[in-house]
Amino acid sequence: MKLEHITKAYADKVIFSDFSLELPKAGAVTLMGPSGCGKTTLLRILCGLETPDNGLVETENAAIAVVFQEPRLLPHKNACDNLRIATGCSEQQACELLQDLGFDPTDCKKYPAELSGGMQQRVSIARALLFGGEIYVLDEAFKGVEETLRKQLIERFKKLSQNALVVQVTHQRDEAELLGGEIITLAADPCRVAQREICG
Repeated sequence: MKLEHITKAYADKVIFSDFSLELPKAGAVTLMGPSGCGKTTLLRILCGLETPDNGLVETENAAIAVVFQEPRLLPHKNACDNLRIATGCSEQQACELLQDLGFDPTDCKKYPAELSGGMQQRVSIARALLFGGEIYVLDEAFKGVEETLRKQLIERFKKLSQNALVVQVTHQRDEAELLGGEIITLAADPCRVAQREICG
């Protein structure tokens, strides 16, 4: 995955100016930096959800699974059906994974409005795990998730990074260290790489 000489601005606010970044085909990468420095915009460009004003984005047509900051679930579908619609998995596969993430069987049939914020986020994470792909993009994916499960989930993505690229944005240093791989610290005005370090 590669970005070459990216430029992106919103009105008079320049986010990227001649920004380049190359990421490996497999491994773990954490993007850190102050709020507003362009981390989420960078992820959206990588996913094809934003188009740079100038520059080149190369993703080699990889399948990308995304966990957004907000769960983004279909409100009229229960937790299990949210997974089935998005991934084409069976009801058994959906329920088994949700139970693996701390749901009981009755929770699987609850609608998003009946679930806590942390439970909704777990459905979103389960959706990405079931979708799979060559790239996993995690935008503060573990907010609201209980501590023990949060660590287990990060370990799960760490294992996936052996054969896929896992890119996460977080403000939590411990999440970066748990995932391992490389930590890229961004600075703002405009966004630029301030530091790259190998972790774990």
